[in-house]
Amino acid sequence: MCLTLLLRFRLALFVAIQQATAPSQASSIKVTVVAGSKLLSSRHGLLQEVIRCNPYCAISLGIVKKQTHVLSDTLDPHWSETFSFEWDRSGKESASTMVFTVFNRVGGASDICAGSHELDLSKFKDFQGVVDDWFPLFVHVDRATRVGSNVAGSLKLRLQFAP
Repeated sequence: MCLTLLLRFRLALFVAIQQATAPSQASSIKVTVVAGSKLLSSRHGLLQEVIRCNPYCAISLGIVKKQTHVLSDTLDPHWSETFSFEWDRSGKESASTMVFTVFNRVGGASDICAGSHELDLSKFKDFQGVVDDWFPLFVHVDRATRVGSNVAGSLKLRLQFAP
């Protein structure tokens, strides 16, 4: 019994050392959030009055989160802000979905989600270069099942994939 436990421990230790010393396929992604277009205005309160749109974009990759600054009173924001992320191309050590969420800063307790886009980075596993395009933003009626997705404007992104 003790010999079996000792062998299992040594095997687990060997595997952990192999994984820790294996070369990773880490690379960097420069993300420029260029602009938003035709964002939906938010409605608030019992009367559902239209409130001013003060958008910002939050970007997350795994536990790493970054965001643009808030722009005042616009449905067509221009940020042109660049952020860097580290990403493991093999997909073993990090998340492979980058999430872009546009929020409306309304003041008070919480901001309102104006739309989001999930970008599957595994599609770019072997890609080096620049992707410069508009991506649709979606609002999900039921966030858990993603049923009832509606297009809620678009987001212009420039992604630079480095080796």
